[in-house]
Amino acid sequence: MKILLLSALVALSGLAAGCGGSSVRRAATPSERIVLSGPPAPLEVTQPMTEILGTDGVNVAVRSRILIRNPNPFPVTLRSLDGVLYLDSAQAATAHIEGTDVLDARTDRIFQLDANVPLQLILGVRSRSYVTSGSITAFTADGTPFVSPFSFEGPLPSL
Repeated sequence: MKILLLSALVALSGLAAGCGGSSVRRAATPSERIVLSGPPAPLEVTQPMTEILGTDGVNVAVRSRILIRNPNPFPVTLRSLDGVLYLDSAQAATAHIEGTDVLDARTDRIFQLDANVPLQLILGVRSRSYVTSGSITAFTADGTPFVSPFSFEGPLPSL
């Protein structure tokens, strides 16, 4: 069900859990600040699970989870996710989600995405494969922005 990640994102006005859903963190004090010796390492993004919760004949209820890992020795703030879903080698959907979640140093977190996806979008695909690509923009504590690309691809599951 990896295909449904960005389809699900298009239908969201905000995330049920994840970007924008965490508590506010205090700013680092001068003694806690970390001086960067080079650019931040990209965030690592995987998709451990997507499941179909059910269908009403018009829409498919989908729950997707993505795992974002921060390999850096300092916390980062996740600001946006941008992505594109390709079906039959054509752009089928786009997504842009903004948030302010802090991901602590060398930790990971699963973000849950719940949405209804039009059944016709899935049924109208000729090939049984998909490609999802995009990027996550994050900021270090000193305000340095960095972008982490991601890509998922594979066969479309049967409904």
